[in-house]
Amino acid sequence: MKLKKTYQQVIQLFSANIVKVAFGFIGSIVVLRGWSNSDIGDIYALIGLMLIFQQMGDLGTGSSFVRLMSLKNNLDPEQDKKMTQSYLSFKFIVCFGFFLAALFFLIYSFFSTARRETLAMAIMFFSTIFTVYGTFHYTLLNSQQRFRELTWLKVTPPLLKTLLIFILFGLGHNHFYGLLFAFMLPSFVLFFQGYFFTQHSVLSFHWKSLFNESGLKLFHLSKWVFLVGFFQTLFSQIDILMLKTMSSDHQVAQFVSASKIAGVVMLFSQAIYTVALPKLKNLTDDKALVQLTFN
Repeated sequence: MKLKKTYQQVIQLFSANIVKVAFGFIGSIVVLRGWSNSDIGDIYALIGLMLIFQQMGDLGTGSSFVRLMSLKNNLDPEQDKKMTQSYLSFKFIVCFGFFLAALFFLIYSFFSTARRETLAMAIMFFSTIFTVYGTFHYTLLNSQQRFRELTWLKVTPPLLKTLLIFILFGLGHNHFYGLLFAFMLPSFVLFFQGYFFTQHSVLSFHWKSLFNESGLKLFHLSKWVFLVGFFQTLFSQIDILMLKTMSSDHQVAQFVSASKIAGVVMLFSQAIYTVALPKLKNLTDDKALVQLTFN
């Protein structure tokens, strides 16, 4: 029965991933038809930077938090609370750095000749803050194995982004800042919808939780995960930045659209990983692991 439920959860998240990619691909087609190559190139370059900063914002703590929270012997609610506070404190430190960067670009934009680029960078950093805090809610739901809510978190942000792109296209408002807001909208939706599901305030952090047993355990487990994830994201997004510099904006848009199609092959493994990570640590012996994997 448990195995059947696991399969259902994997299929549920896999279907959500398919819908998410479909919305993104449809939105990309509309963007290619409705906006200039220059605007599209700038937007996708900003998105590439944003993904790199999001990986920095995670610090490798997301998967580590899920693993630690799902340990069989971690049944103490007070211990869970301490671990959650440590995880949230890591998020706060990174978001504070992004906030300072956003303020810098916001102020600099009023004194710079390239105002559009600097103002867009400020908006991107503010959006990154909401994404980092939104992933806190997402990871908390994952650790609690609330996969139905995770499914909605996967589908709703790209759905609203695509709808906004269609509305802007239909009304003829093919301006850079409208498109930028459409691409940044999922960050805000992720944050507020995640809070609606978890009801966990992002302000309930404590500095001391960074240095207690939970915080140190989370840090030591996360540091290598962060390095691997950061360089993986960097290598996957650096192509966009290189194309932006060395080629045309139209080719940047084509490359991003092709990448969305290529990413489909990873969707099923992502669904398995999301479902399996909080479950595998609950297994008490190798026999249970083999049964979950091959039965």
